[in-house]
Amino acid sequence: MKKIIILFTLIVCMVFTTSMYGQFSGGTYTIGTAGGENYSSLLSACAALNAAGSLGGDVIFEITTDLTEAANVPLGVNTNGYTLTFRPSEDVDKIITFTQATKNTGPQGSFVLGTTTLTDFTGLISTDNIIIDGYSSGGSTRRLTFKTSNTTSHILNSPIIIIANSNLITIKNCIVTHSPKVSSGFPINFAVGLYTYYSAGTGTLTPDNITVDNCILTAQGSYSTAFGTYYAGSSSISVLPSNCVVKNNTISAGFAGIYLAYCGAIDVYNNTFSINQTLNLESNGIYIYNASKNSSGTSNIYNNNFIQLSSSATSSSYPSTYIQIVSHNGINLNIYNNMMSGFSRPISSSSGTINITGIITDGADVNRNVNVVYNTILMNDIGSTGGTFDYFGIVFNGNTEERISNNIISIQESDFDAFAMKQLNPNLTGEDPVCNYNVAYLGTGTAKWGVSLASYSTLAEWQTATSLDANSKSKAVTFVSTSDLHLFGSSLGDLDLIGTPISGITTDIDGETRHATLPYMGADENLANPLPVELTSFTASVLGGKVTLSWQTATEVNNYGFEVERTSPRPSLYEGEGGEAGRGWEKIGFVQGHGNSNSVKEYSFTDKPNGGTKFKYRLKQIDNDGKYEYSKEIEIDLGMPNEFSLSQNYPNPFNPSTTIRYSIPNVIASEAKQSVVLKVYDILGNVVATLVNENKAAGNYEVKYDASNLSSGIYFYKLQSGSFVQTKKFILIK
Repeated sequence: MKKIIILFTLIVCMVFTTSMYGQFSGGTYTIGTAGGENYSSLLSACAALNAAGSLGGDVIFEITTDLTEAANVPLGVNTNGYTLTFRPSEDVDKIITFTQATKNTGPQGSFVLGTTTLTDFTGLISTDNIIIDGYSSGGSTRRLTFKTSNTTSHILNSPIIIIANSNLITIKNCIVTHSPKVSSGFPINFAVGLYTYYSAGTGTLTPDNITVDNCILTAQGSYSTAFGTYYAGSSSISVLPSNCVVKNNTISAGFAGIYLAYCGAIDVYNNTFSINQTLNLESNGIYIYNASKNSSGTSNIYNNNFIQLSSSATSSSYPSTYIQIVSHNGINLNIYNNMMSGFSRPISSSSGTINITGIITDGADVNRNVNVVYNTILMNDIGSTGGTFDYFGIVFNGNTEERISNNIISIQESDFDAFAMKQLNPNLTGEDPVCNYNVAYLGTGTAKWGVSLASYSTLAEWQTATSLDANSKSKAVTFVSTSDLHLFGSSLGDLDLIGTPISGITTDIDGETRHATLPYMGADENLANPLPVELTSFTASVLGGKVTLSWQTATEVNNYGFEVERTSPRPSLYEGEGGEAGRGWEKIGFVQGHGNSNSVKEYSFTDKPNGGTKFKYRLKQIDNDGKYEYSKEIEIDLGMPNEFSLSQNYPNPFNPSTTIRYSIPNVIASEAKQSVVLKVYDILGNVVATLVNENKAAGNYEVKYDASNLSSGIYFYKLQSGSFVQTKKFILIK
C-alpha cells in the first residue's frame, strides 16, 4: 500500500510539473530518442503544449537527437507573454525530418505554428513569442535542420508554416530544406511560409512581426519558394502581415527565393540568392504579387546579392527575373543597394521569346511609389546555342510614382540584343516617371540602351525619344570580378559615376556611409576613393597691368580651398617645382573652397605682378585632409595688348590692295590661343572673302588684302573673337 501511494505521488508530481493548473510550467525540457528525454518526438512535445493551453513561464525545448516525424505537427498555445524556444541541446547537428505522404485537410505544412489541429481550421489560436534557434546555448554554428523527406513527403507539407494571428516569431540560425517526393503541383509552397486566414466566421487572422534571420533556406519543386506569404481560406482578406523581416539568409530555390502574395510591409536585406529552376516553369529571385492589397507602409528590398539565375523553361510564358513586381498598389517599395550577376539562358529549344531580366516593375497600378535606385547589374554574356531571348537590366512601367536612378548596368552579352532599360508604357496619360543619373556600359555590338516605342542603340537616341536620363552616362565600369561587383581600378574616383543624393538612403550594400552630396552610382560606395574636385576651366585676363584669374569647378569633395601660385624671380619655395631660369613658385593668395558640392562653383583672384612682363600661374587645390593637386599652368605677357582692337585699313580708299591691323589681348585660356575670324562683306551682307579663320595667340597682327576680283564700291570687314565683334567700312575705287 505504501508503494502504491508513493507511485501515485510521483505521477501527480510529474503531471503538475509540466501542466500545473492548466498551464505548461516554465523550464527546460528535452526531445529525443536516446532515452531519458521528456518527449520522444516534436509531435508529442507540441501535443503536451496544446493540451495545456498556455504557458506558466519561459519554456525551452532542447533537441537531443535526430527526429523523424511521421505525422505533421501543429502547435497552438497561449504563451501568456512568455517565450517558447526550440534549440539543439549541444553544438552537434540535429535533423528533424518530416515524412507524411499526404497533405493536411486543414492548415498546410509540416510544423505549423498557430493551430492545435491540422484536420480543419477550428483550432486556430494566436501563438506568440516563439523562437526557433539553430544555435545551441553558447554556440555559433547552425546545428538544427528542418527538412521534408524526398522519398515520401507531399509538396504542400512545407517544413515550417506560421498561420493566423501568430506574432513575434523568430526563426534564426537554422537550415530549412523543402525537397519533397512529389515535385510538381500548385499552389505555392515554402520552406518557411506565412498564411493569412479568412472566413466569414473568424474574419481576417494575420501573422505579424515574423523574423527569419541567418538561415539556409532551400526549396526545390514546382512553385516552391524558400520564404513566402500567401492566404488560406478565402482571398477576401482585409489585413495583411506587417513588420516582417527576412535578413542575412542564404536562399536557394527553383520557382522563387521569396514569394510575396497578399503581404504588407516587409524588409528583405543582406540575403544571398541562388535560383535554379529545373522544371519548365518561371524562375524568380523575389516575386511580388498583390503584395499591398488593403495595406499601407513601406517595403524595402536592399543590400542583397543575387548570384545565380538559371532556368529550364521552354516556353515564353516562363521568364527568368531576379525581382519581379506583378501588382503592388497602395504601398511604397524601395529596391536599392542590390548586386545582380550570374544570369544564365534557359535551355536552347524554346517556343517564342523568353525574357531574362534583372528588375521589372510591370504592375501598372498607381498610387504607389516604387524606387529602383543604387543597384548594380552585370548582364554577363550568357551565350546562345539557339532559342530566342530578350535580355533586360531594368524594366519599368512608366508611372509618375516610379523612380529609376543611380543604377549601374553593365552589358557583356554579345550573341543577341541586350537592353539596359525598357519602358513598358511610354504613353500613359499624365504620367512622368523619373529615370535619371544612371550608367550603362554598352560593351558589345548587340548591347543597346533601351526599348520604349522603339529600340534605341545609344543613350543619345534614348534621351531624344523619351526625354529620360538627361544626366545619365554611357561608360565602362570596372568591377573586382564578374561575381564581385564592388568598384575597382579606373572606376574608383571616376567622375562619370557621380550620382545624385537620395533622401533616406545613407549607406551602401556594405553599410559604408554614402557621400552626402556626391555619392557613387550603384550599390558600392567607396569613401577611400572619394570622387575628386573637377576643375573645368582656368583662365587669365590682363587689364591695366592687373591679372585676373578665373576658374570653375563642376564638383567638389572635401575641398578646403585653392592656393594661388605665381612664378617668382626668387628660388622655388617648393623643392622640385619651378626650375625655369631660377624662377620658382610662390604663394600669392588663397581662395576658400566649398567643401562638398555637385553644382558648378566659380572663383576668381586678382594679382598685380611686378619685376617683369611674363609670368606663369597655377592653382594648388587642397583637400581637408591636407592632400593636394596642381592645376595646369597658364602664362601671361604684360607687354602684349590688353584689349581687342581693329584699326582702320590703310590706305582707304584703296585700289586694289590695303592693310588691316588688329590686336588680340592677353586673355589666356589653358591653350593660350583664341579663335579669330576676319571676313569681308559686300553691302548686301554677303561674305566675299575670309582673311583669317584660326586660333591666334595674344599679339598684334596685320593682314594685306588684295581686292582685284571685286568691283568698285563700299565694303565692310569684321573681326570676331569670342564675345568681341567689331566692324569697319572701307572703299574700293578702280
